[in-house]
Amino acid sequence: MVIASGLTTAGCRAPQDSLRRVRAWASDGWAANYEQAEREAHQTRRPMALYFKAGAKPTKDPVYDALRSPEISKRLSGYVHATLARELEPDRRYAGQFGVERAPALILVHTDGTFHALTGLLNAKSIAAFIDGAKPPGAIPTVNPLIPRSRRYRWIDDLGVAQSRSVQLDRPMIVAYARRLTGDWRKLSDLLDAREAWVRAGGMVPCRQMLFPRLEHTFISPWGPVELPALVVVLPDGRHAVLDQPTSSEKVARFIDAALRGDTTGSTAAAASSAPHVAP
Repeated sequence: MVIASGLTTAGCRAPQDSLRRVRAWASDGWAANYEQAEREAHQTRRPMALYFKAGAKPTKDPVYDALRSPEISKRLSGYVHATLARELEPDRRYAGQFGVERAPALILVHTDGTFHALTGLLNAKSIAAFIDGAKPPGAIPTVNPLIPRSRRYRWIDDLGVAQSRSVQLDRPMIVAYARRLTGDWRKLSDLLDAREAWVRAGGMVPCRQMLFPRLEHTFISPWGPVELPALVVVLPDGRHAVLDQPTSSEKVARFIDAALRGDTTGSTAAAASSAPHVAP
């Protein structure tokens, strides 16, 4: 549901350094990085608050001041915050997914994926009333597949190194098992690059285990048997979950969500001691 009122600000093309300035602005959590906010919201299962403003430059902004006021900060304390600028691409397309074209606007994206949006001249009173009334479910966003996204996993091939990094950073690890010289890796890459999977797995520690093609479909991993190709999510505390032969990015997304909720299959340490690694 989009509530629209107020003035419309015409867009214009911003110089490249405007984007750098706005990213450095807002050290209080309202960072100008939609992709990072989206990933954090999915991984922490928190709602997301997006402030869509007219310009990219850090000029005096009464709406921004209202968002940082104690009254509003308290209401948005459980949200992941980010700002979008109407004069920048692809920020306009990000906001457009939620039916918002005018600035200023506040978009609340709920954990169920639906949203509410308020556009027009915003003050603390109207923002507070909007937040209090914006209960899920809301409207369903229109995902724009043409929005450029910087999908890049820094794959680690050494399992021990990946496990150490996962513990050190206190981040989940995602392990991709694929056979060499087959279509396994392309299949997994395509699934993990899809938007619904990337926003969940992009912040994890990625580990890639390429196996010899003569291995059978069933492989005994440190986490027990897996049916190749396979994905394993390992939490920093050692709990893990296995997805055998994933067939769609939607299934990968649901699998990651369940693993992060704690719907796991056992302890890494226990599995590793009882399920030795198969030598090629």
